[in-house]
Formats: sequence, C-alpha cells, structure tokens
Amino acid sequence: HILEVDEAAYPEKYQPLVRLLHRAISNEDIRDVMDVEDEILRDFENLERHIDRQEEIIEKQGKTLGERNKTIKEQGKALEEKDKALEELRRQLQRLQASK
Repeated sequence: HILEVDEAAYPEKYQPLVRLLHRAISNEDIRDVMDVEDEILRDFENLERHIDRQEEIIEKQGKTLGERNKTIKEQGKALEEKDKALEELRRQLQRLQASK
C-alpha cells in the first residue's frame, strides 16, 4: 500500500481525504490491517469464483439429467408401442391358429 499521491492533482474538496490516506499508510499497524483486509478480499474473490464454477457445473449436470430423462421417456414410449405391436401380433397368431 505504498502510494505516491500529489495532493495538488485533486480538487480541494478531496485534499483532506488524501491527507487521511497518507497518514493511514504511514502507520504500520494500519498498513498491516489493510494488508489483512486485502488478503481476505482476495480469498472472498477466489471463493466467489469457485462458487460460480460449481454453479456452472451443477447447471450443466442439470441440463444433462434433463436430456437423459427425456431420452428415457422416449424409450419408454417406444417400448410401450413395441409391446402393443407384439400383443397385436400374438392375437393375430392365435386367430390364425384357431382358424386352422
């Protein structure tokens, strides 16, 4: 947090703030606190990125599951149609055998 700031480069209304910042960085305890705060902020940012990645993964997995469920339903319908066709063929076979 070493910062070189030209107070004259800022409007007069900001100069008191610039002086406060200069005093803050000249105090070692305050610098240490600021360093810890920065580290905590970095950790939060890293955690937020990790959470975002996890949410993306979960969303992709949800879409994949949805597609699989759709496929399973379609396969179930196809099996039902095959079962109906097979049953109809059995009935026709029984009629043919009965008529002989």
